[in-house]
Amino acid sequence: MSAPAQVPEGEPELVLYMALRSAEEPAIAHKMSDKVWILKADSPVNSTPSNDTGRALREKYDGQFRDDRTTVDLVFTSPSTAATYVAGSNHSGNATWRTSEGTLLTDLA
Repeated sequence: MSAPAQVPEGEPELVLYMALRSAEEPAIAHKMSDKVWILKADSPVNSTPSNDTGRALREKYDGQFRDDRTTVDLVFTSPSTAATYVAGSNHSGNATWRTSEGTLLTDLA
């Protein structure tokens, strides 16, 4: 399995949020480009992945969260992969990530 990608520098094109029932604050993702999404450090994640995809992502980013929160910025290639990491199971990023105003990612296109 390949190592996680380096976090790019620069300002995000978009900042998005994903609510979890188990957390008071949302996870935060920065869209840097269509293929670079950064899940920000200290974002909440579900503690136990509930399917093979969620488990595989947690294995790839082994040791990158503690106490149900990310410990570093993590780079993903799509909003769905970032959402799946946060939820611990398959999730559509377009139907999960929202702007601070509550607009779904899918509605921004």
